[in-house]
Amino acid sequence: MKLILPPVKFLAMALLMFLVSMTMVACGGGKDASVDEGIQYTGLTNPAVITAGNAEELATLAYLGGYGPAQLAVRDGSEKSVGGYPVLLYLYNFLADSVQQARQAGSPGARALELIDDVEYSACSAGSLTYSLQADDLSGEFSGSLTFNDYCENGVTFSGGINVTGVLDISDDLFTSLSLDLFEFTMAIGGESYTLDGYIDSMLVSPTAFELIMDLLLVEGSTGAVYWVNDFFLSITEETFYTEIQVSGRFYSPLDGYVELTTPIPMRIYGGDNAPSEGMIILSGDFNSSVKLEFVSSVSFIVHADVDGDDTFEWNTGEIPW
Repeated sequence: MKLILPPVKFLAMALLMFLVSMTMVACGGGKDASVDEGIQYTGLTNPAVITAGNAEELATLAYLGGYGPAQLAVRDGSEKSVGGYPVLLYLYNFLADSVQQARQAGSPGARALELIDDVEYSACSAGSLTYSLQADDLSGEFSGSLTFNDYCENGVTFSGGINVTGVLDISDDLFTSLSLDLFEFTMAIGGESYTLDGYIDSMLVSPTAFELIMDLLLVEGSTGAVYWVNDFFLSITEETFYTEIQVSGRFYSPLDGYVELTTPIPMRIYGGDNAPSEGMIILSGDFNSSVKLEFVSSVSFIVHADVDGDDTFEWNTGEIPW
């Protein structure tokens, strides 16, 4: 699927629910993507009380999937920043692209069963990607694993393993479904590293639209802080000049608790841009408090806060560049 995304290699692909310890509140939906003895969320599990002091951080962390905006100053080959691009889509694109490469490494010609084992080496480091897939070229079904060893692409280094299952439409060369299970998977980006456990599932809705369900725990390497992207649902549609994105779900911050995300106005990323130049995300907290993340251009945004729960956004940051 050729969506209008930032001009780096992963745009060739159409783009976190981990149930944790007994102390977590029960949340509906999703499958159990837990990893034995894996990452545990031990932060606050109550609805966040939104204030002028935490509104901006909550809004940007939730939008970026737990990644700080300062960590997104990576560059592609044209020296174009990818700051402001939704990191969850970045991650999915890269992993789906890697699965596609592995899937296409098989021998040409239809066959009922094929084993695909190979190693690829990254262009910007000595790292490697090892994959082992079992594929049915008649039905399009496949399953297997990919292991990244300091594999570098577009200034981001990946390490760790994923298990994959899916179905490829042989005639259109599109994934009709793809499930990615991550275990201790690490991304090093902008001088910071993040380790993730959980899963990402995708489903093709039409040749120009697909849906993602994600549930991931994310550990920030420098602080050890654990964030939880819980029951995130993304709908992505390719239009002629832009890609439209809607998101819903729950985001947990260890020091604040959780906020519920909705998208009253879909985000739009126009061709060649990194961040949305239109759209709005609302994050709802405790006592009817809320945050509004407003995308005013492809290079800037405004965070508004209703801290007293009277449905009036009485505080804002002013326009902020990515």
